[in-house]
Amino acid sequence: MDAGSVAIVGAVAALLGAAIGAGGAIAAATVAGRTQIRGQHAQWQRETRRDAYIEFVHASRTLLDAVMQFHGNQEAALADGSQDQTDRRSATLALFGDYDECVRALGLLELERSSPAVRTAAWHVFTVLARMARRQAEYWDPDWVDDMANSMPSYRHTWNELRTPRLPGDLFDQSLLAQEKINNFLETARADLA
Repeated sequence: MDAGSVAIVGAVAALLGAAIGAGGAIAAATVAGRTQIRGQHAQWQRETRRDAYIEFVHASRTLLDAVMQFHGNQEAALADGSQDQTDRRSATLALFGDYDECVRALGLLELERSSPAVRTAAWHVFTVLARMARRQAEYWDPDWVDDMANSMPSYRHTWNELRTPRLPGDLFDQSLLAQEKINNFLETARADLA
């Protein structure tokens, strides 16, 4: 074999080695890119769920505070004799505005593909808080509860479903139960995000 043939064989071998190396690099880059995209997507989903969990906890605590405030305001109005149906109705509507926010946050949490354990824990929080709000409305503004039940048949069905959770008789004990359920939700949500 003369020097020219050796040079050609060497050049072909170098080109073949470069092509194989480039193909391997391209394949490795493709796999790495796909892995990175999957990782980024999983991180985005986790962040979205985390935001939904935070929003649900915030809405739950707001509803719990609203129930306690509603009760305190109605007790104070009764004690000083300043009970006014218009004020009571405004307070009831405000309370159920917070209830609606909690319902919205629960729906968002379900939409974000949270785990069954998280959804169950959230439902436990919601049912306790909804029952607390309903008890207050039934006691302080029964006409509003009747109006809602008569104007929206589905409302009556929903309220009847919320009779299921047994609550302590004392509002303070109910609030402790609600806070316990919120804490259970937080633990479950943290485990889901880990």
